[in-house]
Amino acid sequence: MGLTPPAWLLEMCARAVGNRQAERLMQQGLLLGAEEALRVGFVDEIVAHEQLLHSAVARAVALVALPSARAETKLMQREPVVALADSALAQLFGRASAGPNFRAL
Repeated sequence: MGLTPPAWLLEMCARAVGNRQAERLMQQGLLLGAEEALRVGFVDEIVAHEQLLHSAVARAVALVALPSARAETKLMQREPVVALADSALAQLFGRASAGPNFRAL
């Protein structure tokens, strides 16, 4: 389409799949199938449609059982991306923050 992705999306993509893969994906506007998304690190696993809800609930239960330090570490790791998103939102909508929902992603 010829759209330039926002800086926070580029940063998030690079963090997920590495700089080189992020460049390739963003510059070429590639759509990935499930196997390719797994290979480059965008997804953690591929689940059959009929197992999706069960798998998601099991993963959520496992994450909730982890110590709170996990959530704090995750927030610290994502702070640069959140700062970019906050800046973009402020420019677009005059909002000061992406808020807790974005930080929890």
